[in-house]
Amino acid sequence: MERGCHNLSSKLGYILIVTSLSFFLFLFCQSLIQRDEGAHVSLSTDVDSVQAVSELQSHQLRSLGGSEGSNSSAGVTENALKEVSNNSAAAEIRKQHEFKATTTTTTSQTDTTIASSTATTSKTVSPSDKIKQSASFSHKLKYRLQFPDKGLCVGISKLKTLTLSFCNPVKQQAFYHINGFLRSVEFSLCVGLAGFNNSTSGDSLTLLDCTQAISLNLEKGRLIYRDDQADGRGVLCIAPEGGRGTRLGSEIVLTKKCKKDASQIDLLEESAFLRDRAALLMPSGDKSCDSPSNNRPPMAKLLPEIQVERCKILSECVTVVVKTARRPLLVIRLAESIKTVLNQDLPMIVIDDGPNPHPSDIVAKIAQFPNINYVTTESKDLGISEGRMIGVNMVTTKYFVNMDDDNVATESWDAAKMVELLDTTDLSLVGGRTDSMDWPGFMEFGCDESKPTLKHYWRSCRIANQSLPFFPDCLRCDLTSNSFMAKTKDILEVGGWSKELKVHEHQDIFLRLKAASKKVVWCPKFHVLNLHINNDDTTVIDNAYEKLRYGREWQMKKVFENHWNVKYYKLFTGSMEARP
Repeated sequence: MERGCHNLSSKLGYILIVTSLSFFLFLFCQSLIQRDEGAHVSLSTDVDSVQAVSELQSHQLRSLGGSEGSNSSAGVTENALKEVSNNSAAAEIRKQHEFKATTTTTTSQTDTTIASSTATTSKTVSPSDKIKQSASFSHKLKYRLQFPDKGLCVGISKLKTLTLSFCNPVKQQAFYHINGFLRSVEFSLCVGLAGFNNSTSGDSLTLLDCTQAISLNLEKGRLIYRDDQADGRGVLCIAPEGGRGTRLGSEIVLTKKCKKDASQIDLLEESAFLRDRAALLMPSGDKSCDSPSNNRPPMAKLLPEIQVERCKILSECVTVVVKTARRPLLVIRLAESIKTVLNQDLPMIVIDDGPNPHPSDIVAKIAQFPNINYVTTESKDLGISEGRMIGVNMVTTKYFVNMDDDNVATESWDAAKMVELLDTTDLSLVGGRTDSMDWPGFMEFGCDESKPTLKHYWRSCRIANQSLPFFPDCLRCDLTSNSFMAKTKDILEVGGWSKELKVHEHQDIFLRLKAASKKVVWCPKFHVLNLHINNDDTTVIDNAYEKLRYGREWQMKKVFENHWNVKYYKLFTGSMEARP
């Protein structure tokens, strides 16, 4: 028995020894595993830190408009990369390489919806914010900067200075305008002062690294720089050098001479600008000064009967569009004449300058014509072109009649025949005759004194006498009077009238039609009077209207010439060799 207990005790001791050894071996293995895992974690931390700093460096460079391979003071140094050993080191480098950028906030009301700012409160912008700002350019609107006084845009010279330039639809001249800074779409550089002197009035403007940009904010139609941070000189604006009144220089500068005309600027949204210029075919620029717009469309022809959709009720097919300038009594006179001639009313859309409503007695007279949709706009000087485009965009019929407010329809104004011509042919526009001037004629681009010139040969359509075989009373022509009937979709397709042309818009719409190969005829028998007097023979042209209509004729002529990139627009009276 005693011997048996001894044997059992020996066996238990052996088991305890083996178990202890196994346990210590297990602890030793666990220690090795934990050490290896710790080294792996440390290595991962180092890699993550390097990647984080590398990404930060890349983002910083991109936020300044540069590339990852370019040199920049905002980048992370090689020594800093070597010193990275964990996440805290990466965070330290981020902290050390944060940079400051001055941004501005606004407390004043601007006349656009563009995010602009005017105060001079500074704050620190972190690299992550810079990254967001840079990325935001990809979906921000692009703008052409246009001086409406002459219809010219801000261009970029070979030396990357800002110059006054033709608003060229085939050349990249657009800018982003974000947080008060202008950045070139083409070069990814920002507008700054050529001499890097933010307090000097008269310095030329150029494209620079965006860290050297100046803040330009749109206020009351001007791009303004506030000089409060420098020598207290106050408000400066961008304008063409030497701009006095309506005179413009060729170099764009920062100046105190914020004249009403010279420094006025419009930000034209790029996609809308390109749509507007889509129908414009520019002169070649060579010694011939030729243009694709010289290619006259062929003679109009009848449509196959299967394609003809005849208008059965005139008032369901035609709308009259009138742009007036606070002359509602003339509009009423026109409406009365149309009703007398046609023995029916036609829908009429009238666009008037505002913003004030007309007196109650005038409103009561307009109300007697339920066919008239009389729209008084917010602008006191909307202009003929923009007013007409508002009206045409409101048209729901397939045709519309364009009339001046001082027109009066006569018995020979055959609206039904005009509709028949548009129904049965590939014509886009049928023009009538007024008794004011014999405008109908051919137009062509050419050279005069070695300068690109648009030549308008008025009366030449009558002399050429290229009549329609199926309606000999109508003549092939490039331009008719302002009294015409047209296919609504064709006018909209070519972009309509250029809205910057408040007057001098007549040639513009017909050049657009010609450039798009739309066919036009002039029918002298469709007669409309042009009367500047009331029935009691008293004048209705007051001084305010004369100023709006005729006081800026020369200025709008220059805008028209710049719009079509010609040096001159010239009238030639009488005959010309008709182009086949």
